[in-house]
Amino acid sequence: MKMPDVKGWIVEDARNALYQAGLNSTVEYQVSDTIDAGVVINTSVTVNTEVPKGSTVILFASAGQEEIEVPNLSGYTYVRANSELTDLGFVVKKAEGYSNDVAVGYVISQSPDAGTSVPKGTNITGTVSVGKDKIWVPNLLGKA
Repeated sequence: MKMPDVKGWIVEDARNALYQAGLNSTVEYQVSDTIDAGVVINTSVTVNTEVPKGSTVILFASAGQEEIEVPNLSGYTYVRANSELTDLGFVVKKAEGYSNDVAVGYVISQSPDAGTSVPKGTNITGTVSVGKDKIWVPNLLGKA
């Protein structure tokens, strides 16, 4: 029998088709930034090659995008946080907020949280201190 073309198929559909054709299959997963998880990327046997019934074909399938753990940005300046996150493949967004405890230009908080695993290219928002919140005090001079 000739090896059917199952590239681009969902793994279970591909395995069922090979079983119906009298072939066994195993699956090996590979990280892919471009192919959805669970989709066949390639096979160990070239399409249209003669394959004896009962042979085992390896399906190489996508495991989806590589996930990276978000680092803890606490104590980082925005410049350092931006550099580190960009080097890891993240997209950096900057927000600003007041802080009585964190110096101007340093990260107050982040989203997603440190330790979270997310795909490359994920937006990471670092909220950066603009200093203490200003308190408006009305002018009471001359008021009795």
